[in-house]
Amino acid sequence: MNDPISAVFDRFEDVDQPLAQVESKAQIKKRLKKEKLVQHLQKQRAEIRHAYRPEDDKKIRGDPHKTIFVGHLNYKTEENELQRFFEVYGDINRLRIVRCTETKQSKGYAFVEYKETRAAEIAYNRGDGRKIDGFYVTVDQEMSRMDKYWVPRRLGGGKGGESRRNREEEQYIKDIKKELKNNSKKL
Repeated sequence: MNDPISAVFDRFEDVDQPLAQVESKAQIKKRLKKEKLVQHLQKQRAEIRHAYRPEDDKKIRGDPHKTIFVGHLNYKTEENELQRFFEVYGDINRLRIVRCTETKQSKGYAFVEYKETRAAEIAYNRGDGRKIDGFYVTVDQEMSRMDKYWVPRRLGGGKGGESRRNREEEQYIKDIKKELKNNSKKL
């Protein structure tokens, strides 16, 4: 028997090619926006790598593995206050608050170089998020000379991820500070 309906269905079964994907206007708009953003970020990254050259800065010296970056400082914070805060983690070799060359006012960040790598690691892990002169500071490793692809936060890079703070470590630091305070009162 020759059924006209079964003949139509037989034609559909012979199709081996998959149906073409069709994008909606919203999907096209979203894809184009994403492609444009990716191109912009790649172009910006290339410009930053070309313009940012920390190895040419004559003021940068010392071992980068023993150096930490301290950001979000109070502009009134002085070297002696910073020294007192960070010497808890180890012996400091050099401390430098970055200042404007014309006005000599603090730019709100500093570099602390320790005598030992381990002290810098401890300060990096335990110093982040602490309060100095009413400001919660950011502590990071001095990455500009250790990672050639790293760029500062002001140029779109810097530290990412969640906080490295640990409540047990915070208590440990408080206990050390109390012990130091008690020892100084006894003397």
